[in-house]
Amino acid sequence: NIFFFMSFLNLEAGIIRPVNLSEDIEMTVINTNVGALHARYHSSKADFFVNKALERLSSGKRINKAADDAAGLAVASKMTSQILGMRTAIRNTQDGISLVQTAESSMNEINNMILRMRELAVQMNNGVYDSKDRDNAQLEVNALLQQINQISETAQFNSVNLLDGTYNKEIRAGNTNAEVINVFINNMATAESAKITNFATEKAIVENDATGPEISGAIADDAASLDRAGDSTNADLNISLDGADGVDADGSDTDLQALDGDVVRIDTSVFSTAFQTAFKDDGLGTFSLVEVGSSATEATAGTYDDATAGDDNFFTIDTKTGVVKSNQAIDHTAAASTSDAHHLTAAKANNFSFIVRYTDRAGKVHNERINLTVKKATERSLSDIDLTSEAQASRSVEVLDKALVEMGGHQARLGALENRMQYTINNLTKAAMNIEMARGRVMDADFSNETTVLAKHQILAQAAQSMLAQANQSKQSVLALLQ
Repeated sequence: NIFFFMSFLNLEAGIIRPVNLSEDIEMTVINTNVGALHARYHSSKADFFVNKALERLSSGKRINKAADDAAGLAVASKMTSQILGMRTAIRNTQDGISLVQTAESSMNEINNMILRMRELAVQMNNGVYDSKDRDNAQLEVNALLQQINQISETAQFNSVNLLDGTYNKEIRAGNTNAEVINVFINNMATAESAKITNFATEKAIVENDATGPEISGAIADDAASLDRAGDSTNADLNISLDGADGVDADGSDTDLQALDGDVVRIDTSVFSTAFQTAFKDDGLGTFSLVEVGSSATEATAGTYDDATAGDDNFFTIDTKTGVVKSNQAIDHTAAASTSDAHHLTAAKANNFSFIVRYTDRAGKVHNERINLTVKKATERSLSDIDLTSEAQASRSVEVLDKALVEMGGHQARLGALENRMQYTINNLTKAAMNIEMARGRVMDADFSNETTVLAKHQILAQAAQSMLAQANQSKQSVLALLQ
């Protein structure tokens, strides 16, 4: 082999170096087609990008597998979990709204029945009805009470009891465990509604051995009572001038009873026939309160009556109508026991004696001695609505008023929960929408970009294929050397 070495000026580098022609002049070979190899490599590369662009354009996603963008896929996966959780929470909250609306619809019917019972109670708190009329009204009240209890026991949503006091659960209203709304629904049963012990106003009634339904828990004919003689025979824990209950015709002794309450009211309807006669003869006189034993013209205090001094200070009187009202809460303060000494203590503590004086225009005076015994009130609820007497109807109005206030509170609570849930749904909907848009920016394919990439690499693939054909054709010139 003969090698020729020549020196050329390397004008670009500005230096003179020897050049080996055997290194710069490519050998004529056919086994290794370098041009074809380059063309094939670039053709494969172009095909890869073409296929990736086709995959993204056909799926609409920029990330179809972890190799496309591992970090982006992890972020998108967390966003997908959050979106799915929010969508489920929206459905949960919508179910919660339906539950609350179901409970509220039942409460509305109960409220309507309470309104009807109050209408009847106001009607029966009137002196124009007899016992039969009141019994008929009570029949309707009893039916309404039964229906309220039935609704409270049977009202359900998806087989879950709503109004029996057992519903106290959480509504999952978000993607995390902390995002919950507690829903508690009160017991709507009549025995659990509108509980009252002390009524605002207690009307005094004539005490006749207190064995009737007017006074709950009254004491009669037992060892825990006291009469004026100081024993427990046929007595009702009162201190009476004559030892007998009721109203004397001459007005010397009028025994009344009332439950403890905020205000005790006594009107002239329970006074004696002697007062009724005096008032009928001249109804334009003046009423006043007088302390027992304050003058010789009045009934004097008895042996067991010494606790009554100053009892008139607990009351006020309307000078025109004679209506007496307590000016402070009158409560049952002491309980009797089996000892006579304790009988007396209890009697004095729970008895108020004073005189109502009526003076007509001619100056004629009538003194009505009032012995008021305060009985211990027992708790009442909506289930105890009783219209069989005027006094009971008055108490029933108070119970029903409280029931309406409670019902308003229950309904307001459910309404607030419903509004809260609706705002929760709005928040979740907007949050899920924003997160979904963020996920789209990570996952979705940019069609403008991908179509540009597709067109570019399709052209490059075609060019590479053309150059591969040219490279293959170029080696055919070697055959001329073999001729």
